[in-house]
Amino acid sequence: MLWAILPACAVGLGLDYQTGVAAGLLGALDPLRHQVESDGAWDTGLSALALLGLVVLTFRWRNRFYDATTALGLGCLWGVSLLLQPAFLSILIALALLALYRGLRERRRERALRSVAVAPAAVALMIAPWLIRNDRVLGGFAFIRSNFGLELDVSNNDHASPDLLHNLHLNPSSNHPDIEMAENRRMAAIGELKYYRQRQDHGLLWIRSHRARFLAPTEMRWLDYWVPLR
Repeated sequence: MLWAILPACAVGLGLDYQTGVAAGLLGALDPLRHQVESDGAWDTGLSALALLGLVVLTFRWRNRFYDATTALGLGCLWGVSLLLQPAFLSILIALALLALYRGLRERRRERALRSVAVAPAAVALMIAPWLIRNDRVLGGFAFIRSNFGLELDVSNNDHASPDLLHNLHLNPSSNHPDIEMAENRRMAAIGELKYYRQRQDHGLLWIRSHRARFLAPTEMRWLDYWVPLR
């Protein structure tokens, strides 16, 4: 589906229809496929569709952005998207700064500042219920997702591999609570946030004391992500 909508997205971004067709064909015919794309158990495909749609919509509404109602609507949509994928925040910040720069350059300072204030406020409004839920359920602040420390530790230890599934199922040092019931019970006993902080501290300690060994699997992960030959 992602490749099929690229021609329409190209037109939405002001490009030629043929450019979108070429991009769609290249993507569809590319034999390289990430495991997260093909097994259907991850949110990667849905996240890509959401991001593509949001970027196209934001581009199409770029001349209307300095209207407060449009800024509010875009902010709400981006807020919902952050609940799907928090990594979109970096793209949102870049687009907001670009809109501010464009408004200042075109001498629409007051309207640009107002819209750039309205959009983040709408984003905050959309994610606030989930942040409140995290604070009450987990016992502290967690920005949408809270498991960074766990995944850092699972991926950086004496037996870690660049491969996610190896780290989950074959790495004796991973102790992932989804796999090891004893670790799951320990997390339940001390609380999720405290457990994740302990795992993060452990992972960072290993990285600081094994810097050379940290770089090798990091390089392989980069290669596996962009050129998934294995």
